[in-house]
Amino acid sequence: MHQEIPVARITPSPTNPRKSFDEEKIKDLAESIKEKGVIQPIIVRPLKVAERMISTEPLTAIKGITETTRQMLEHVKTAGQLIDLAKQKLGKENLTPYGQVLTFVLKQGVLSNQASIVASAVMGEPPRYELVAGERRFRAAKLAGLVEIPATVRHLSDVEVLEIQAIENDQREDVLPSERARGYQALIEAGRTMFEIGAKIGKSESWVRNVLRIGNLPSEAAEALDGGEM
Repeated sequence: MHQEIPVARITPSPTNPRKSFDEEKIKDLAESIKEKGVIQPIIVRPLKVAERMISTEPLTAIKGITETTRQMLEHVKTAGQLIDLAKQKLGKENLTPYGQVLTFVLKQGVLSNQASIVASAVMGEPPRYELVAGERRFRAAKLAGLVEIPATVRHLSDVEVLEIQAIENDQREDVLPSERARGYQALIEAGRTMFEIGAKIGKSESWVRNVLRIGNLPSEAAEALDGGEM
């Protein structure tokens, strides 16, 4: 299930190995988006919450909140303290900080359609997201002047983000060989084997090994390969 997320709250992923985009194709896609909208949602994950001062007033003002909860929140001054409190009460370690707070807010009797608004207010700012997949659509949507873009929010680990980016880049013909190699190398450094990478992207282990060798080429040779000269 996807939702509409403000473009201004989305940050391109620093781990996406793809850095080169055909600007003319982006412009063509932007024109298509103006006419038909974004057909396929992008994938994002919530960004980590900084340790900042917050106000719990929106939560304590909720009608029907228990006195015990009010007293607990009197001592909460930072985002970190609120996240720790949510973890303690929920006993769930697999949620993002924002997810912890959102679930905690839901537990206080807030209706689900208002919980994200309240949680965002409690955390002191609207949630922000890291772009995991769909950077072409994201760039084109910005160029088309869209204020919001359809996105699927997923709570992903760093390794899962690298895997999704490798899969997406492997499905595109215009990704440079050196960019593909950097994506595989990042997965190797994250602890994945060549066999595991191949299984994820539907390629053989030997194919992955050959792509990784591109990363060892001298810069001149790598540039020639990217330029189609080899």
